[in-house]
Amino acid sequence: MSAIFKILVSTRYINGDVESLSRKHFFSDWFVRSPVNAVDVTKEINPDAITVTNRLNFKAPDSEYIPGPGIVTWDITYFPGLAIKKDGHVWFRNASSLKKNMKVVDTDFLAYMQSKPGIVVLRSK
Repeated sequence: MSAIFKILVSTRYINGDVESLSRKHFFSDWFVRSPVNAVDVTKEINPDAITVTNRLNFKAPDSEYIPGPGIVTWDITYFPGLAIKKDGHVWFRNASSLKKNMKVVDTDFLAYMQSKPGIVVLRSK
């Protein structure tokens, strides 16, 4: 196995186990699951950041967005807003999880944030 492939496996999979259920599907997995690849710096950037308990992968009323990895509960710190300006409009650039997209998309910022409590900021380790 090449060195770059080992790094990729270590970055994207929990404990290097290359299978769908071990993949770090959520960006927040990078700072709470082994091996930890990022540090949450949200509070450092904005002292007014808010910390809440989150149920990752929980889909109401009582199911999972991604079947199999389970529902994981941990504290998430966020601040309520981050935007980019392009072509005179405010956008949020994100990796869409919608099956029709499955790519990086620019979404109207206000429309995106209506269903979100805020933004988490991570820094690579």
